[in-house]
Amino acid sequence: EIAAELALVLAAVSAASWTRALSQRQDHARAEHVSELAAADRGR
Repeated sequence: EIAAELALVLAAVSAASWTRALSQRQDHARAEHVSELAAADRGR
């Protein structure tokens, strides 16, 4: 019973860290895209 609860907690923690890592990667890609657009705009 305790092991099952531990497994649930571990699963929840790993899922949370996964979603956080994914959203950070998306934010990073979005920021790179915006800076690329700004650089292209300046170069025009």
